[in-house]
Amino acid sequence: MPYKLGPNLVGGLNLYEFKPDTSLLPRPPGARVYWFSSGLMGQEYTGYFGSGAPGSYAIRLTVYNPGGTQVMPGMGTFQFVAPDTLGTGGTIHTHYAALGDIEGGGYRFRIRVDNRPCSAFVYTPHMDTVTVADECGMMRYDTTDTNPVTISFHASHPDNRALFSFYIVRGINTVPTSPVSGAEVTANPAGVYARDVGSNFTYGFPLATMFGPKCTEAAFSENLYLYAKATTGNGYRITSYDRSFVRAFAMAKKK
Repeated sequence: MPYKLGPNLVGGLNLYEFKPDTSLLPRPPGARVYWFSSGLMGQEYTGYFGSGAPGSYAIRLTVYNPGGTQVMPGMGTFQFVAPDTLGTGGTIHTHYAALGDIEGGGYRFRIRVDNRPCSAFVYTPHMDTVTVADECGMMRYDTTDTNPVTISFHASHPDNRALFSFYIVRGINTVPTSPVSGAEVTANPAGVYARDVGSNFTYGFPLATMFGPKCTEAAFSENLYLYAKATTGNGYRITSYDRSFVRAFAMAKKK
């Protein structure tokens, strides 16, 4: 049977119940009442905060009795606890709220809301203004050309709250020095890549590095993944804000 936890108008306040007194719940004769628990965070004991605007918000949590009178924290009533560390298996360890965080008998804390996604893009590789990968991904080069292969990509977040990884694969092998993992989008440099003010990362790879010791022609893939730092509030990342981009190209000798 459904039971409304809130908002319930009590004493002019919109209040929410938590773990209601099961002895007061209406039920048919012989019905069993229990407080549902699935063991999954977000299924119970959870309040959701929604905001359309990114920013830092101050929240004050207060407790009231069924009559709408505020109950003050203390040794004879209850104490607020706050999350501390995340243990193995998702166990959330807590500590008692500091006295400085108690305001008007309520627990005051801040949360940062930022539901904006990352931005990822891999630019067209080139050696100069003429030797550029075409729309089919082919880049035909002159074997006498000593220009490096310029690799560029864009990795950003509106408030720089993201990490990224990038690497280049030649056939089935990773191109040496190309990988960078877990780098801040503000990093400069990030691995071998230099960052500009637009959060574009660039590096010129020598042909010898791109081809390795065995190849003079090869197919490549550039792989970019951005990890948003936004979480659900209990240690789990919101992966829907992540972004990725893959570009494939091949280098062949000019005929």
